[in-house]
Amino acid sequence: MAPLGRNAAVAAIAISWSLIQLYYGYTRALDYLQILPIHLYLAMALAFLLKPTSRIPGKCARIFDFSLSALSVICGAYFLWEFERISTRIPFFSPVAPLDFAFGAITIALLLEAGRRTLGLILPILGISAILFSLFGQYLPGLLGHRAISYAELMEFMCLTQEGIFGTPLRVSATFVFMFILFGAFLQKTGLGDFYFDLANAAVGRFRGGPGKVPVIASSLFGTISGSAVANVAVDGPITINMMKRSGYRGHQAAAIEALASTGGQIMPPVMGAAAFIMAQIMMVRYWDVVVAAILPAILYYVALYIVLDVEAVKLGLGRSRIRTDLRSLLARSYMVGPLFIMVYLLSSGYSETLSAFVGVISAAAVSILPILARRRLEGLRMVPEALIDGAKASVEVAIPCAIAGIIVGALILTGLGLKLTNIMIEASGGNLPMLLILTMVVCLILGMGMPTTAAYITVAALAIPSLIRMGVPQMAAHMFGFYFAVLSMVTPPVALAAYTAAGIAGCKSSEVGWQAFKYAIPSFIVPFYFVQHPQLLMMGFPLEIALYFVKAMIIIISVSIALMGHAFTAIPMPTRLAFLASAFMAFIPEPITDSLSLILFALLLALDWGRLRGRRAPTSAPGFRAEIGLGIGTEGDP
Repeated sequence: MAPLGRNAAVAAIAISWSLIQLYYGYTRALDYLQILPIHLYLAMALAFLLKPTSRIPGKCARIFDFSLSALSVICGAYFLWEFERISTRIPFFSPVAPLDFAFGAITIALLLEAGRRTLGLILPILGISAILFSLFGQYLPGLLGHRAISYAELMEFMCLTQEGIFGTPLRVSATFVFMFILFGAFLQKTGLGDFYFDLANAAVGRFRGGPGKVPVIASSLFGTISGSAVANVAVDGPITINMMKRSGYRGHQAAAIEALASTGGQIMPPVMGAAAFIMAQIMMVRYWDVVVAAILPAILYYVALYIVLDVEAVKLGLGRSRIRTDLRSLLARSYMVGPLFIMVYLLSSGYSETLSAFVGVISAAAVSILPILARRRLEGLRMVPEALIDGAKASVEVAIPCAIAGIIVGALILTGLGLKLTNIMIEASGGNLPMLLILTMVVCLILGMGMPTTAAYITVAALAIPSLIRMGVPQMAAHMFGFYFAVLSMVTPPVALAAYTAAGIAGCKSSEVGWQAFKYAIPSFIVPFYFVQHPQLLMMGFPLEIALYFVKAMIIIISVSIALMGHAFTAIPMPTRLAFLASAFMAFIPEPITDSLSLILFALLLALDWGRLRGRRAPTSAPGFRAEIGLGIGTEGDP
């Protein structure tokens, strides 16, 4: 079979999948046990064609890939054909047909292979471990041991109920996430990514080190329609990394900056990626509640990154961006954000996530098509099927990890290990909340090594977050803590997927970019610990309380950033850096006296450093530019 045949098959499956999902989003005419098999098996069929095997040479490889893709469709057809029987049966009481066992085993094998091709080895290995633990964990000693579970019981639980493969993670992927990914695909076709880039350049390009700050803004905005750190890097990186390198940033610095900016897009409302939707379902709250809770932590993340970048620009002697933005062109293209505002309005007004995303997709398609029709360039209408294909392709990397995560979570439920792990985590921390938070952070970062954020969050939500809730952490704060660190795992060595993707674009060593990104991200690691201590930062409290704790968080973030980089308005010595750290530490202590001392010390240190700057004549930092004051406010002509 020629490659053209593969491309045609990919297009046929992807467009069919997208149209079925749009039909479901509009009518809701399908039962869960109908839409979930369609969603999963079409995702697997697509995965085998998008990720060809490299272990079989020549035409045999194509035949093998098409065979696995066809087998996926056949399995899906079987479960749809048996829908009425499966949906009405009583779990662990009604008889199980021999073909149920056969197609269930084939499904698990296909799913793990699709996961290996799409995600690498780590998540499939965890899935296999969960299955083996379910079957043979009865022989383990102590708390890890559980009752005997037969192969028949395991297959029935995993494949014929809504607790295993077809559990909450896959249900969220099928009902909510696919529509939002499709929404993002249509928005990208409108040129919204270019609009965001030009908007960011107009906003911060005129400041010192503008070429490094433009991707921070652009990637955070692009993250609202992508929700994937690796996807953000892959799309934005070729432009932003090369632009930063030309302006004076070193290759590994430019790659680290783009990786961090793209990673933050996953916590940037209003569209935060699949994990945020799953979080809402687990907590049984509206998705909009998660969006509101994430606003201030997302702002703090980017404030920390922006300050670090500004200081780095001082050290490198960088000026402002030379790229000019046509404001009239920018204003003329402002209609592109219309679909995003429509979707945000619907979400905030209480409409369902699925309906909001469906209306967003239709409005985004209209925004894409109307200018084309106005110019009578009908050939441009091909962007509609292209968006349908791109949305389906991107959804593969969500659907498959959600299904495998369903196996892991299902094993924890079936064996009872999930409940035991809560006690294990609390005992391991000695009943000390700070130690438990650190332990949970480590678990999140380890699970995130080589795993997508969604899968890492789902796993930690089952393993560690219940122990935080039992220790008195509010539910929203506990889940947001796990989600935040699952996101940060994308830039945490030794395996940092977003940083490694950026390294490939920049032509740098992966380890060098990973550790540089980790250094830049250190202030951001403080944010989750702070909002666990003060849930007001998640919009839980009175407006005055929220404002107060946000100001305290800003002092902590700015102080740690300055201490880390060794520069405020001027280069500062080690004693001053330690004093900034002391200011941050006092802001962490929930006492009025320490709050006052922290603010006084912070203001005094900045005032003294400002005085040092004003007391000497600063050299020019770049031809045609005067020295620029710190914290990103310098422009051409500043004293």
